[in-house]
Amino acid sequence: MSRPRKCRFVEQFPAATFFKPSGIMMRNLEKNIISHDELEALRLADLEAKFQEDAARQMGISRATFGRIVEKARYIVADALINGKALVIEGGDFCSEFIMKMQKNNIISRNFISNRRDKCKNCPKLERIDIKPQKEDIKLN
Repeated sequence: MSRPRKCRFVEQFPAATFFKPSGIMMRNLEKNIISHDELEALRLADLEAKFQEDAARQMGISRATFGRIVEKARYIVADALINGKALVIEGGDFCSEFIMKMQKNNIISRNFISNRRDKCKNCPKLERIDIKPQKEDIKLN
């Protein structure tokens, strides 16, 4: 029996959830799916230029796991760019301090589902949370 996966911490979510080549309709494109934890690894390694050990610690995983995640993320992005595929950002195994803050502020969910939340003792028990809350969802103090 294998060891259960660790929950991966994601600090930042993307402003857009898909990218596509211009001039081609989305329905005519092949799609590459990159998960939120893979995108976070890519952000830490390439955008913030962190060493793998530091980035892995920040995500709460081992350095070897981080290396595998970032390698897969780079392959997905390169394949989309070289072969003219759409890049869709969705899913993944992760926890988020942002999600926990949203739960504390009683901002209820609609759009986002994390498939590992039920297995992580540090994650909120909400089934859905809204990554980009609508104005009507924000609870004013």
